[in-house]
Amino acid sequence: PQEDESQTNIEPLNRYPDQNESLKLSYGLLWFALKHKGMSILIAGLYVAFFWQTGLHLGGNNVTTWQNILLFPLQHIGSFILMLIVIAGCMAFAGFGSLKTISWGGVHGLAHIVMAVISWFLGSMIAELIVSVDSVVLGIYLTRIITFLMGGFLGGSLFGIYLWISLNKFHIHQNEAFSALSCPDYKNFLRCKINTEGALEISVIGIEKTAPDNQQHPVKTHLIERIIIL
Repeated sequence: PQEDESQTNIEPLNRYPDQNESLKLSYGLLWFALKHKGMSILIAGLYVAFFWQTGLHLGGNNVTTWQNILLFPLQHIGSFILMLIVIAGCMAFAGFGSLKTISWGGVHGLAHIVMAVISWFLGSMIAELIVSVDSVVLGIYLTRIITFLMGGFLGGSLFGIYLWISLNKFHIHQNEAFSALSCPDYKNFLRCKINTEGALEISVIGIEKTAPDNQQHPVKTHLIERIIIL
């Protein structure tokens, strides 16, 4: 049978938590780099891998910065392919369902490339301040270490900002964003029973704060919604 289009966008009877509280909770995504160190380390590793062999040199040798950028794909094919893979992965993560999600995923991927360049620039600049000019080898490794540390924080923060904008502006990545919040609170469950009139009574029970492991007494619950099905 043909699907009834009038029932595809049904408004919920209630929201838990409400929209204002949900918006407040979503700001926790901006701390992604500190909450999810594993993902931040993965992003930092990619940033270092982009320019691992040659470092990042956008000027010098009588060649302009723009010429270096244009020649980069030809001179460093491996790094360029890795960047394309990252951009394609970000597009796939956003989804190929519409031009909007594809474009938004592409912007996310390009933003990581830009953030990698910023991380390398900061890493090389800080390394030059710490290490003398004579310690070339030490400076090379120190640049990569600092780039890794900077990239972990900046890249992880960028991913959190991406999830926040995706959730609140594009209304995608709901599951990923809620998972990234690592919020143990605001749980709910259903209580179903047959009442004295023979109707199915469904009560939606909310738990605003879950109990810690060392707490023995039960948590406080409250009724979110009650539905009676005759």
